[in-house]
Amino acid sequence: MTTYHPTAIATLSDLQEDGYSLYADCMAEGCHNSAPLDLEVLMRKLGRNHSYLAADLCPKLRCSKCSQKQLLLALVPRDIKARGGWTSASSN
Repeated sequence: MTTYHPTAIATLSDLQEDGYSLYADCMAEGCHNSAPLDLEVLMRKLGRNHSYLAADLCPKLRCSKCSQKQLLLALVPRDIKARGGWTSASSN
């Protein structure tokens, strides 16, 4: 069993260094687009030390499909990616 030690994650750079991914889900009626965010591009535009929290990041983003700003962010930990993604509870 792998033991993970908690680390402080506060910035886009922290996310990248710890192997996390960040997704934006559009909550606009009729859209519901979902897309991974490119951390390199975000860090280049906003700075490596910019917060990844929704309150700080969402006002600077728009949906790539409908251009609305009704976004929800999802942080995907490295262990989820390593296992090949999400699985449903019923598949256990």
